[in-house]
Amino acid sequence: MERTQNVVRLLDTKSKARKPRGSSVDENRPKTIKLAIRFLTGLNGPLRSQTQYRGDLSQIVMDALKELDLMTVALIDIREPKEEETCLMLSEDSMKALKKASKQREVSLNVLVNTALAHWLADKKAIKLKG
Repeated sequence: MERTQNVVRLLDTKSKARKPRGSSVDENRPKTIKLAIRFLTGLNGPLRSQTQYRGDLSQIVMDALKELDLMTVALIDIREPKEEETCLMLSEDSMKALKKASKQREVSLNVLVNTALAHWLADKKAIKLKG
């Protein structure tokens, strides 16, 4: 074979495990779940001022959910005006805890997320809660 010709080699396809067709998801990456939430107008401004980068909002929500005991925390009245829906990406663990508390307390996921955020922002002294 002359050196000027291109050389092609066969890949050893038997020794390497292949991903199933159509699977492009990294299996080691934690799964996330999309959740559409309507933030209370009074929380939206202070909450947005806490974020700097894309994805920060979802992380703030997950942090707020972890810091509170969702089963016993005083719930926020969500009859106040609300913003348009915002899509959050929550971890499977955060979503499971949220659904469990929602079912047990018989309130919506929106109530619990707004409650967690209100208490989180109050701890940061970004808002004040009326007792």
